[in-house]
Amino acid sequence: MAGGTADVTSDDTSDVTSDDAGRTSPPGVPVPSEPREPPRVDRRLPQLDGLRAVLVGLVMAHHMLWASPTYARGWAPGGWVAIDGFFVLSGFLICGLLLNEHDARGNVSYFRFLGRRLLRLYPAMAVMLLATTIVAVRYNSSPFADLWPTLRSAGTYSLNWPMGQNHALATEYTHTWSLGVEFQFYAVFPLVVMALYAVRARPALWLGAFGALIVAATAARQAAWHGERSFPGPYVFTHTRMDSLLWGAIAALLIHWGWLADRKAARLVLRVVGPAALVFLVWVVANKSSRDGWTYRWGLVGTGLAALAVVLWLSLDPRSPLARLLARRPMVYLGQRSYSAYLWHYPAFFYVTRHLQHLTARERVAAAVAITLVLSDLSYRLVERPTFALKDRWLPRRGRDAVPFVVPSTTATPAS
Repeated sequence: MAGGTADVTSDDTSDVTSDDAGRTSPPGVPVPSEPREPPRVDRRLPQLDGLRAVLVGLVMAHHMLWASPTYARGWAPGGWVAIDGFFVLSGFLICGLLLNEHDARGNVSYFRFLGRRLLRLYPAMAVMLLATTIVAVRYNSSPFADLWPTLRSAGTYSLNWPMGQNHALATEYTHTWSLGVEFQFYAVFPLVVMALYAVRARPALWLGAFGALIVAATAARQAAWHGERSFPGPYVFTHTRMDSLLWGAIAALLIHWGWLADRKAARLVLRVVGPAALVFLVWVVANKSSRDGWTYRWGLVGTGLAALAVVLWLSLDPRSPLARLLARRPMVYLGQRSYSAYLWHYPAFFYVTRHLQHLTARERVAAAVAITLVLSDLSYRLVERPTFALKDRWLPRRGRDAVPFVVPSTTATPAS
């Protein structure tokens, strides 16, 4: 680990089976002898971009109470499910990238991976934090000294910890708690993958390790919930929310190992399970608050599993009506900007609430959404896309097409 890689030489692949296309499986997982179409649509799955558009829309609907408590009351009380969906998508992408890198290079470069994540995510967040701070000091007469503790935590991907301990925070930045959870996961999860590769773990150990971490997160969340006075700790701590990211990682394993290589059979199952999971998630959005005890007892387990089913369904059945709807150009356009939309919607709603009280409730909501869309498009064009190029120039991903794997969009989550 000191050198940033788990050094696995070519000799270490002697127990790994492969087919003529170069696909590999871990020990104990044979590669199908007859050629099958790998579960890969392209390096980008437009239907998952469309899913991101829906998820960030849910987050905005959930937070419209800020812009208009009366007009938006009751809108998406369970909009927190969107964060769960983003976590699952993040785990799916990150685990897939690490598996691909190991199959292509024989090792995983920890610092290359973390550097690419920082170049992908941090510039857009830094611009948002800087602009929000300037506006807060200039127009809200907020002393910088009052903003600094929250700004420092947000800028170091650690805001979820003081937030979970109910420290006084500057409201403009508090939505970055979820980015902290994800980046902390990014910092630790590659080490778990490297360790499993180092011991040449078989599938049972991979699934057992991920499953044990999911059980630990569930137990920690349930133990931390003592009624509404416990909020928001169990909702924002990394160790109580990492299970959603791990469900996504399990989805990546199932596809990567070829366990879902029989796409016809997988589609038949997922065409039943996927819609059922979607109905369950819609029910949660309409009925369950993030302050509901049900959420912490078993609700987050259910939403994580349901999000896993939906992601697999959309990935492996791109011709389904829902996948086709999500893959339409307007949905993909919004999904590609979902990270920036997540960054900017909260400050937009906050300042609309603070400074546009002369508008009607409907006008405030419309103004907040319009500001978010404009700022997210500018952020995507002027910050995110240029940093994409820097990421690929400074820290190229080696052998990126070596392994057939469903690799979601480069903007997997608010913090992917």
